[in-house]
Amino acid sequence: MLNKNKWLFAITAASVLSATPALSAQDLTKRVNGLLRGDVLVTIDGADTSLHPVLIDGKAYLPVRETASTMGYKVRWNGSEIELNKQKNEAEDMLQMNGIIVKAESEDSSVRIEVMGHGQNNWMILTADKNTLLTDSEGNQTDLSSLKEGMQITAEYGPVIAMSYPGQSHAAAIKTGAQRLVQESVVSSASNEAANGWQILLSHNGAAAQPSLVLNAGKETMLVDRTGQAVPWHQLKPGTKVRAYYGPAMTKSIPPQSPAHLVIVLDEVLNQRAEAE
Repeated sequence: MLNKNKWLFAITAASVLSATPALSAQDLTKRVNGLLRGDVLVTIDGADTSLHPVLIDGKAYLPVRETASTMGYKVRWNGSEIELNKQKNEAEDMLQMNGIIVKAESEDSSVRIEVMGHGQNNWMILTADKNTLLTDSEGNQTDLSSLKEGMQITAEYGPVIAMSYPGQSHAAAIKTGAQRLVQESVVSSASNEAANGWQILLSHNGAAAQPSLVLNAGKETMLVDRTGQAVPWHQLKPGTKVRAYYGPAMTKSIPPQSPAHLVIVLDEVLNQRAEAE
């Protein structure tokens, strides 16, 4: 009785088909006899496959098209050459960001937006154009005119990012959300409301007796400086200049109250003040 041994034939994606010799054009015109070895296990990067080699003159051959497809390559054969091209999964390469547009500039047939928010990067400059998929929160297609300051968006961008700060990239897809309200004002007071987060009173002249807006900041509220760096809440002092993105929901009280989503500290001497403390 013939005792079949289990063979292991392992290759890696980095060495495409290099583990087996390639047939030349001359070889393809010859009739060859080979043995299909179903008892040989072929693995790619450690993962089992359904591939089985054919043994010809003691050499192991694998079907090019099936092998390349299993390894994530596309095969193109022009009669004399076989070309392998790596297939890319763009969905895996894309980065995501949820944030608020803090600046928007139209440039010919595109819009350049500066976004601050949450994601792999908290501050990005993205270019949206005709190749960008633009939709609203309900999935309806929209246009570039919807990209303006205060707009809450979820963006997919990359995979190429310019080596700058903030990073710059092309937006593959943008989903628009709520339009936030924007106000540049002066902090008249800031207090920690324990479990409820921070409450910030804003006024146009910094007078605590005449607040124009009360912002309620929670865990998701971002407090950053002009360069996107996080700022500790306790550094908000009376007289600090800020630009707040809030709402759109507001109470009808006097002064009105609204949830804060992003607060940018405009006071450039903030860090000096912190060091002095």
